[in-house]
Amino acid sequence: MSITITPLSPERLGVTGDIEMELRIPFDSDEDRFHLAISDGTLIAGEYDSEEDRFRYRVEIEGAGIARITGDSVTLDWKPEWVTIGIYQPAPSRSLQPLPLFETA
Repeated sequence: MSITITPLSPERLGVTGDIEMELRIPFDSDEDRFHLAISDGTLIAGEYDSEEDRFRYRVEIEGAGIARITGDSVTLDWKPEWVTIGIYQPAPSRSLQPLPLFETA
């Protein structure tokens, strides 16, 4: 119960495992970064480095599964229902605020 995301070309990623599909990378004209969103809540930022001809990934939000980045591939140990890709947008910060235990007078 896992998926592996690997590059097929500088414009496409392949998803194998519990989900089998190809994703076209929607590069913005300004940068070569993109986001992968997975149904378990994981958000992964990806970037294509054309000088080194390789992809780099970074987990921005951890979901229920365990994401492992190895070279040009990402493996998610979980049974996801869907994977989607989009143009890179900075992820919102997830700073936790303490919950008030008692009302203040």
